[in-house]
Amino acid sequence: MTKRIRTGTTLKDMTRRDFLVSSAMTAGLFVAARKLFPSGAYAATATPEVTGAKLGFIALTDAAPLMIAKEKGLFAKFGMPDVEVLK
Repeated sequence: MTKRIRTGTTLKDMTRRDFLVSSAMTAGLFVAARKLFPSGAYAATATPEVTGAKLGFIALTDAAPLMIAKEKGLFAKFGMPDVEVLK
């Protein structure tokens, strides 16, 4: 007769064999889940999904980077030519 894995026991009651069996079963479960629900790095498109945006700001000194980026053409350089900076 084989020994069944006990559930709801304390760590003191768990033998080394019980621990190894339950660890192997957990690892197998994770492998099966990864096979059923694959996720990975997919190649991104070369251009952004959106080419324009309307950026609103309050006229304070912390909005200066938006204005400088618009004047230097940084939005167009990185693929978003239709960006409007609005007050």
